[in-house]
Amino acid sequence: MPPKYKAPIYQGPPTTLKPKQLMELNKRRAENKEIFERSLADTRAAETMAHWEEHSTRLIKGRLEEDRAANLEKNFQSTLVNRRRKLANLYNNEWNSWETELRGKVETGEERKAKLKERAYALKKRNEDERQRFVKECYDRRWRLANDDARLLDGKALTKFCANDRVNQIRLKEERKKQEKEAEGIFYDKIMEYVTKMQAIEDANKEHKEKMRLECASSLKKQIETNHARKIAHFEQVLKDDEDELDRLAKEIQMEKKELEEKKKAAYEAGKQTRLFNETRFGIREEQKALERKQDLELLGYALTKEREEIEAEQAKAEQAKNEARAYQAYLKDLMIKEAQDNTQIDKIRKEQENIVWEKRDAQQRAQKEARERLAKICHEGRQEQIRLKKIRDAEDGIIEKEMVKKFLQDIEDGKKMDEQKLIKAKEANMKNLVYLRKQIEEKKQKMSLEKQEEYLNHKHMILEEEEHKKRQREQAGKVKLHYPVPHSKWYS
Repeated sequence: MPPKYKAPIYQGPPTTLKPKQLMELNKRRAENKEIFERSLADTRAAETMAHWEEHSTRLIKGRLEEDRAANLEKNFQSTLVNRRRKLANLYNNEWNSWETELRGKVETGEERKAKLKERAYALKKRNEDERQRFVKECYDRRWRLANDDARLLDGKALTKFCANDRVNQIRLKEERKKQEKEAEGIFYDKIMEYVTKMQAIEDANKEHKEKMRLECASSLKKQIETNHARKIAHFEQVLKDDEDELDRLAKEIQMEKKELEEKKKAAYEAGKQTRLFNETRFGIREEQKALERKQDLELLGYALTKEREEIEAEQAKAEQAKNEARAYQAYLKDLMIKEAQDNTQIDKIRKEQENIVWEKRDAQQRAQKEARERLAKICHEGRQEQIRLKKIRDAEDGIIEKEMVKKFLQDIEDGKKMDEQKLIKAKEANMKNLVYLRKQIEEKKQKMSLEKQEEYLNHKHMILEEEEHKKRQREQAGKVKLHYPVPHSKWYS
């Protein structure tokens, strides 16, 4: 299994890393790269091996399938040869038996012709009888399907059959219930026996568990006592070790105190010698101290000078800021004055523009008023012209109406003449119609007599049909049909 890939730890920009950290980072990157390359190589090797195994499996599987197909083909060919041999033997046996039968039977052509004709007539009669029987069954079936009375009798017979079958089912159900009750009692006894047996096993298991629990409790109690004694012994041993450690530490502290006192004495002597040496070097140290004080005073004076200059510079900046603020305030005042003057000019211009707009609006209203007056004048003139034209049209309509009245009177005279002619033609038509009606009455009488005769014959025919219908009902209807075979197209051969 390849080693696990470790991601590099980011520790900031490369410029902030120390050389040692940079070396460790490069080393870790190289290790991770090597691990990644090794993992890729292992993955490629595994994929190659898997591909080879899959290819080998496919080849083996294909070779096995080819062998199996060859075996199947071989078996099929052998089976086919055997079947062909059996068929050839059967054909030869039938041919031999046919030749033997021909040699044994010697009959003339007339006899054979008579036998063939007899067989043909018998076959024809049988086919015709079968066809007649099938046709009669189809007609009877259609009659039963189309006859409500037959279906009613079939329904009553089926209802009676279902009722009897239901009674038998109820009886069988009661017997089955009785048998099931007896079987249930036997099964209940077996269940109770099994429950008793399982209860005894469960009680034995409970006793065994209780016994094991007591043994485990006693064992745990012994372990607790042993552990408690062991803890007490360990605690006593720890106390003894602590006391020994305290004694050892007390001895070491006394030894360190003695060493410190000796070192203090040695340091005191060394300090004494140093003080003597310093007293000899006292003049040199005084000069050094005076030089240091002088240097400190010069530094102090320079620092005070710099501080004073900074304070003056800050005051100058503050004064400059005040002057700039005063100048800005003056600029704002001037700007406000200028803006006030500009607003006055703007208001003046705005007032002039408003006056121009109002003048335009008044001119537009005057123009609209003049246009309305002009339009009203044109409408009045048009109305007067319409009145004049209407008077002329009324005069023309009066003349036309007189001509129409004259024509209407003439049409009335012509209509009267036409009505008289129509009346004469209607009388002639009525006489012809009267003759035709008498002829129709005679024909209707003959037709009625024929209809009565046909009605009498239909009544007799209906009585005959009713008797035949009842007979067919008695023969075919009122039967329970429980078998419904699948229909087929070969209704006769």
